[in-house]
Amino acid sequence: MHFSGLAQSYKVVTVPAPGELEKSLGDDWDKIDSVVVKGTINKVDFQTLYSCSHLGKLTVLNLEGATIEGNRIPDYALFYPNITDDYLNIQRIILPDNIAEIGEWAFSNMRLKKINFPASLKKFSAGSFCGCHWMEVDPLVIPEGITEIPWECFAHC
Repeated sequence: MHFSGLAQSYKVVTVPAPGELEKSLGDDWDKIDSVVVKGTINKVDFQTLYSCSHLGKLTVLNLEGATIEGNRIPDYALFYPNITDDYLNIQRIILPDNIAEIGEWAFSNMRLKKINFPASLKKFSAGSFCGCHWMEVDPLVIPEGITEIPWECFAHC
């Protein structure tokens, strides 16, 4: 995938095992504004990605080549209500094709503009995108497998 015009400093990272993204990113984790993640990742790795944006420059997150444990974006993946005092600056997320569920409040309060919803997606959870005021929703294409939009899933978008 080419990030023409979107990023100034990107890195392709292959995670050897779940929970090891931080080690794989190296010392320049706070200077990366776009990352392509490959390998299997888990909740700990999402905490690392949160730090890369909250304390660093990360704005583009490409998970297209990654496998997420359980094929589910964890609850509170990139949202920490007790820590987050502003909107997380991630503006683009590319999800892998095998994601079945996005957890509760997973991507809340972000400056998210674009995200893809793969055909494999079967479930949104409460507050998944709450507070993503900048989301470009014209059109927002919801996969056919989604039968319910839960409470506050897209509130304040």
